[in-house]
Amino acid sequence: VTHVTQTEPSNEQGKAVRSFSPNPRLEPEVELIGELPETGFTSQQWLARRGNRFIQITELLFRVLEGIDGNRSVEEIAEAMTASTEYEIVPEQVAYLISEKLIPAGLVVDPTAGADDGSKATSQASARSPMAVGMRRKVIGPDIIEPVARTLSVLYVPPVIAGILALAGVAHVWLYFERGVTNSIVATLFTPGMLLSVLGALLVASVFHELGHAAALTYGGGRVRGMGVGFYFMYPAFYTDVTDSYRLGRWARVRTDLGGFYFYLIVALVAIGLHAVTGQPWLVTLVVLINVDILRQSLPFVRFDGYWAFADLTGIPDLFSQIAPFARSLSARMGGGAKLPPLKRWVKVAFLTYIVATLPVLGVLLWLMVARLPH
Repeated sequence: VTHVTQTEPSNEQGKAVRSFSPNPRLEPEVELIGELPETGFTSQQWLARRGNRFIQITELLFRVLEGIDGNRSVEEIAEAMTASTEYEIVPEQVAYLISEKLIPAGLVVDPTAGADDGSKATSQASARSPMAVGMRRKVIGPDIIEPVARTLSVLYVPPVIAGILALAGVAHVWLYFERGVTNSIVATLFTPGMLLSVLGALLVASVFHELGHAAALTYGGGRVRGMGVGFYFMYPAFYTDVTDSYRLGRWARVRTDLGGFYFYLIVALVAIGLHAVTGQPWLVTLVVLINVDILRQSLPFVRFDGYWAFADLTGIPDLFSQIAPFARSLSARMGGGAKLPPLKRWVKVAFLTYIVATLPVLGVLLWLMVARLPH
């Protein structure tokens, strides 16, 4: 998520704007989403989407975008906004907002830009978010995923989820405190072929983990945009495109973030049951590795599931991409650039604490990753 700040334009600002196209048009792939629900900001924020990127804007800018259809002139847009909204706005002000805010954000076509300028604006509007999954390649499209996610979404019905979590808790207590895991892990490591069985099953569990995110999003009323593979730092990773969750309320977003853990526990529950029946030790090793991965992905310091859950609990979309605007909003010495809209007090404290805790941890993790690269 990127965001565009805006101040109320004055007539003097409007007069300074260069001549503008009589009929402004939205950039291709731009979609107006609407209000960003349950955020950590003091004022209501609005969302537009261009391709795979969400752009956070104020209501005034959103209303300008609503009026742009390729047929209306700037004068007609201003007249319609004045008649249908609380804003009393003149054509010069509309031209200023389009020229100085919406075109640089890549939301409105700039008819005067050359090829190089257009490429630059597009690049800035779709700049890669810090520490995002790289070399992403969509493998499965929404047409295939949505029917599967819709079927699996029944697992999020409250009585079902409560029953499964209770069974998973009881099964784990039995496994760790009654059955024990040490002998099974040793047997897996020293029996030819068993470790390959574990790795194959873990791969299947990872795909099911991603379906957990997709099913949770579908249950909340969102639309999955695809599943694929990429690289996070230097490691291969699966991902599910659940950016549509930004349209949902806070708890629906958190449920989507944690849906992978829930589906992991379903796999673990099945594995424990099969182990109780068959006695196969590699199933115990699979459960242990799933539990370790749940703990790993709970860490909020990098873009794992715990990171997104913390971001959605605080109501700040994508914390890493907001650190620089947040710092600029705290100090005028941080230079130019976009600033984060005002945050609620508790959210500001939580975000500041997160930054202070995360930056040293990231430094240590990156150093260890480079220092131990051969391993």
